[in-house]
Amino acid sequence: MLEMIMAIENEEDRHFVLKLVEDYYDKMILVAKKIVKDDSVAKDVAGATVENVINYIEKFKKADEEQYLTKLVIVTCRNISYKRYNAVKRANSKKSSIVFEDEGERKEIELSDVEESVEDLIISEENCKVLRELIDALDDKYSDVIWLREQQYDNEEIAQILDISVDLVRQRTLRARKKILEMAGDRLYGIYGKR
Repeated sequence: MLEMIMAIENEEDRHFVLKLVEDYYDKMILVAKKIVKDDSVAKDVAGATVENVINYIEKFKKADEEQYLTKLVIVTCRNISYKRYNAVKRANSKKSSIVFEDEGERKEIELSDVEESVEDLIISEENCKVLRELIDALDDKYSDVIWLREQQYDNEEIAQILDISVDLVRQRTLRARKKILEMAGDRLYGIYGKR
């Protein structure tokens, strides 16, 4: 981080950033640590916040002049913290699939880790039947997305087929998975117990 600051050519800007780091670095660490819950990631977030200050130095200098620098630094740090937290969460999310037989044909539906882990399910014929009933019980807008995913269509292809946006496909997929767990998570997990 110091190298990045020292690389600032304008001496006034360099001094401004050094003073900002001196005044706010500990606060940035506290804000980041509260969100990301990890010391090293919190330090990375603080460094990224300082990099953001350097990239948008005029905005931060104006905030200093108008006496809302503290707020801007904290908001910037908090937003970067949430982005890092969500990136780590996405990277660590687990994917599972449910395999079942339909009219003698082997089918597989991918499910990502929602509120509860689907990977703990022991897939049996009974669970496959329950899952089929649950998918059939969903509103068409949700079950259509799940069945198209089962047919190995990706989000873009599903969006084209249903004439909706890719973001809406993702939302419906997540909501369908969540609804399945809400409707009968106990039926799927009850026999085997929750983690």
